Order: sequence, then C-alpha cells, then structure tokens
Amino acid sequence: MGKDGHPLSATEVEAGFTVEEWEGFDVKIIRIERDEQGNIIEVDDDLPD
Repeated sequence: MGKDGHPLSATEVEAGFTVEEWEGFDVKIIRIERDEQGNIIEVDDDLPD
C-alpha cells in the first residue's frame, strides 16, 4: 500500500522498494530486485530501522 492507503503503483515497485508491513507509524522497508531468472527477491540490506 502507498502512503495514501492505495495499492503501490508499478513505478513504486519498479523502483525496488516496497512496504512490507505497517505497525502504527513503524514501517519496515525492504529492497527487492529481480534475479537472473526474473524472479523478484528480497535483498538483505543494512537499511536504517
């Protein structure tokens, strides 16, 4: 979901970041990429909490 509560647009997903879960105002951001076969995978990053 985007900040306005609507589903993420294709551009938000293609940018490589998506909201994984909402906990009040605590939002976990994950980075996603496509592997060699075109599958979407979550990339472990040291993003700030």
